[in-house]
Amino acid sequence: MFVEMSHPNRITETVLKLGLCCGVAILVAIAVATVIGRAWSLADSGFAYDQFRQMLPASEAHFADEINQWFTTHPILTCLHIVPGGLLVVLAPFQFSSHIRSRWIRFHRWSGRVIALAALPVGLSGLVLGAVFPFGGPLASSAVFAAGALFLAAVVQAFTAIRRRDVVRHREWMIRMFSIGIGISSVRLVGLVLLLIIPTSPLELRTGLSFWIGFALTFVAAEFWLRHTRSPGLTEQLRTSAAQQIVGRERRERVS
Repeated sequence: MFVEMSHPNRITETVLKLGLCCGVAILVAIAVATVIGRAWSLADSGFAYDQFRQMLPASEAHFADEINQWFTTHPILTCLHIVPGGLLVVLAPFQFSSHIRSRWIRFHRWSGRVIALAALPVGLSGLVLGAVFPFGGPLASSAVFAAGALFLAAVVQAFTAIRRRDVVRHREWMIRMFSIGIGISSVRLVGLVLLLIIPTSPLELRTGLSFWIGFALTFVAAEFWLRHTRSPGLTEQLRTSAAQQIVGRERRERVS
């Protein structure tokens, strides 16, 4: 009976892992292509995404040109975001490979340090972009601020956990950080889908929705994976830890 039940479970686990790897690979590829394209546009101000623009309506192509022009007029801020961001999305997937962690632990540790250092300018420049980026309106800005704040919080939590030798929580917070980082790729995919579904809606609304939905999709997928792979014992431990923190906070409030 155990063998019969475990076989479908193994198939489900394999399908989930395969789907996750394919999804991450696609999002990373989109992120890398975006970084290369943005860097190219900075180096050559006359560069235009001709093939991409041909797929867009005239109004959307004009909007894409305006965005590209805005980034070229803010080269320092753009570089602070895309250069460490590209490094982060390329290195981060290797951090989650158990094969690499077990055989090349020094690479794992040093790449982790590089990712942590790269994440700081990515998150901080992202917050600045959310404040000064003139496209998308308050809806897009609020999504960027929320994602940026959560991204930086995840980096801090991951660093704090590994300093305590808490590898399990370190892994979870690194996955959350990475899911927000590659969320910008799903933002682009969602934007294309919304263009097909509601092409006549205001551009500002579609842009804001694409940011909120795009970041939420990857973050929710990461949380699902964390809960799927988390052992029951760890789940109970996390609940106990959270309850102890609440009790401790209430005691401090009563004392004060």
